[in-house]
Amino acid sequence: MITVTHRPWGCRQLILVAAMVSCLGTSTVLACQSINAERKGARFRYMIVTVAQRHNIDPDLVRALVKVESNFNPMAVSKTGARGLTQLMPGTQRDLKVRWVFDPHSNLDGGTRYLKSQLRRFRSVRKALWAYHAGPARVDKGTVPRKSRQYANRVLGYYWCFKREGM
Repeated sequence: MITVTHRPWGCRQLILVAAMVSCLGTSTVLACQSINAERKGARFRYMIVTVAQRHNIDPDLVRALVKVESNFNPMAVSKTGARGLTQLMPGTQRDLKVRWVFDPHSNLDGGTRYLKSQLRRFRSVRKALWAYHAGPARVDKGTVPRKSRQYANRVLGYYWCFKREGM
């Protein structure tokens, strides 16, 4: 099983860290306050656990990725054209052979397979998340945009909150 090996901070510490990082000029948002009240993702929990376990990835990491990518909206479409729960770009969707991008199960399966391929390639959760967001070529070149670094921080923040909360 692929798991995140960073220190599992509690949600309150993450909020404090987010405030400290914000004061330092970075706009990392770790919105853990809303997690306990969150009900949107409840209907996808079983599906996320099933798909994540099939691909041998921590379900909390997949759940955090979906939270940040689409806020559990299976019909989400970004300005750049990414679609579905895991916000797959059309080219990535074709490469992964995901036929129905707005079908939650197909999208989760494709997004989880893509995340797993990045985890295998980079052998680092943070770098895999950068690659998921900005593309593996940018990580290879070492030109990861600030937005992708912030994205990884948000996903990892939710990951630790979900880990603490329990599935």
